[in-house]
Amino acid sequence: IRDAVTWECALEPLALAVGTLLKDPGTVDVGSSIHAAATAPSVDADFRARLAGIAQAVQRSGGIDYEQMLERHYTKIIRPGDAVMDVGAHTGRHLSKFVESVGTRGHVLGFEPLPHAYAILHKKFHGPNVTLHNVALTDMAGRVEFVHAEGAPEESGLRQRIYNKPELVTPRRIEVSAQKLDHYGGALRWLRFIKID
Repeated sequence: IRDAVTWECALEPLALAVGTLLKDPGTVDVGSSIHAAATAPSVDADFRARLAGIAQAVQRSGGIDYEQMLERHYTKIIRPGDAVMDVGAHTGRHLSKFVESVGTRGHVLGFEPLPHAYAILHKKFHGPNVTLHNVALTDMAGRVEFVHAEGAPEESGLRQRIYNKPELVTPRRIEVSAQKLDHYGGALRWLRFIKID
């Protein structure tokens, strides 16, 4: 049994296959994914067949929806009455689910530094169980430089990154307000979940 669960027999081929599947779904070559898994040492035919099934299912579905996977995870954890922080709330895709999950007895703190995204949040979310802050959370308080990824604003951040589709992005440096997360902790009796983008 120990030999069957070694890196070479079980995890290496899975890592190779998953690594291939995580590429842009339109460019994934299922054959090369299976081949990479199949050429790993000591991989049996049953395991290769299971990897092939996973690869085909992911391609048929159009790829992996990470936001949906994240939602499935946190909705198992968050309960009515809980406190949640959404750091990098963008336009509220997860914030709305957090508000729904904590109910009227809970509380959600949302943080979004991009002015246009914060304006959208401010229009969408009202009520005593939501508090929004137009700040970036960092290790200091004050004004900081923030990279607004025009064309893919959800990929904006304190540093310029390698963008998923760089041909669609124009990075623009803006100045935003910044604060430490600790500054807001006193507003909550306890905290159940933090999402940080």
